[in-house]
Amino acid sequence: MLLLLVSDINGDVLGYYRYCFGCDTARWTWNEERLALRFSGSSDRVSYGADFRLRVFGIPDVNNLSDIQRRDKGGISPIYVQPREAFITLYDIPFKGLEVSIGRKVISWGKADGINPTSQISVYDYEDFFDIGAKLGTNGINIGYSLGNFWVEGVFSTFSPDAIPGGPYSSVFFSSFPDTINIVALNDTINIPKNGLREPSEFALRFAGTIRGIDLSLIYFRGYDGIPYPKRVDIIPYNLIEKQVKINLIMEYPKYHMVGFNFASSPFNVGFWGEFALFIPDSFETEKRLLLPDPFGFDSVSLTFQPDKPFLKFVLGWDYTFPKGIYANFQYLRGFINERSSDSLRDYFILRVEKTFFDGNLKVMPANMLLEVGDWGDIRNNYALAWIPTFEYYPVDNLTVSFGTLLIWGKGDSPFARMEKIDEAFFRIKYSF
Repeated sequence: MLLLLVSDINGDVLGYYRYCFGCDTARWTWNEERLALRFSGSSDRVSYGADFRLRVFGIPDVNNLSDIQRRDKGGISPIYVQPREAFITLYDIPFKGLEVSIGRKVISWGKADGINPTSQISVYDYEDFFDIGAKLGTNGINIGYSLGNFWVEGVFSTFSPDAIPGGPYSSVFFSSFPDTINIVALNDTINIPKNGLREPSEFALRFAGTIRGIDLSLIYFRGYDGIPYPKRVDIIPYNLIEKQVKINLIMEYPKYHMVGFNFASSPFNVGFWGEFALFIPDSFETEKRLLLPDPFGFDSVSLTFQPDKPFLKFVLGWDYTFPKGIYANFQYLRGFINERSSDSLRDYFILRVEKTFFDGNLKVMPANMLLEVGDWGDIRNNYALAWIPTFEYYPVDNLTVSFGTLLIWGKGDSPFARMEKIDEAFFRIKYSF
């Protein structure tokens, strides 16, 4: 029976390296070897899938003598096993047309390329910030029912936070405190929803179908934002002469409703897609407390996050393959991943142009870029441009070698402008089997 079930095993071996030559101190920001294994199989009306990744990082995590004495060598070569998916799916049980998946599964309901405001049920994996659209599996139950050309699907899951990047990339998600605050210590605490049946639960519903060659979906989601926001900020004066303070930061995950619509079609071999997501947030107010008399004027500092009214995020895009192996992909995005209020939404224009050479053995991406506009009335002081020229080489079957650079220019306090000094070179080698 086991041999019948294990019908497909595949995966890949990846080496991934990034070096930041634009940082204040030039350094490796990524040095990883990864083994990914994916299993799938089926028997009668049952199937299963699993995705596991073994990750070894080449940047030592050594802080004291015991770290280089560990038998598992974890300090010298940090090793992690990451279970991304593990689920079982039942078909036509107990009645025909019903499909039930139970376990950990990546669920993606979006139509756009990478950034999907209507797909909220599976958490995002932003650890590698430039792997846009990567997701982690969500534990839960997924029930779908076929209605001919239409499909009804519901998901009940437990809350899991997004994985966000560390180091210099964290500035994309969390803006720094005002320059008027000289912080000598920052203590942060995150409160996640309490473990139980009701509080950590999330729910999503989708009605999908195809009408005259157009794929359509209506989506509803009720759950938590995957990124934490300040719930309480305690400002504690520390040194009156140097105007220094300590900060105690308590963060929580806001809850919201989302009603979405997306579509995709390919008339005349041109791909078109769009997603519209209306977010209706619950009340969430940041409390700022001065624990001692305020000698520096901090009482005027605004640290409030109040998504108190609905806001609309959307993305529109197209792609087309031109003659002579030229591929173009363009998207317009209103509201980035971490923008969660009506007055914080910015405009983004994403362009990717690819050209293949030597019978497809070499791919060049000279135009692989993102333009962010924060204020159309003052663009020169509120913009960011990220350019990632990339080369991919396929010397033999199943082997991909890619390399390129990440260059960012910007000004202002927008997400990408805060990364203005993070210029990197990267190299990847991947073999799939």
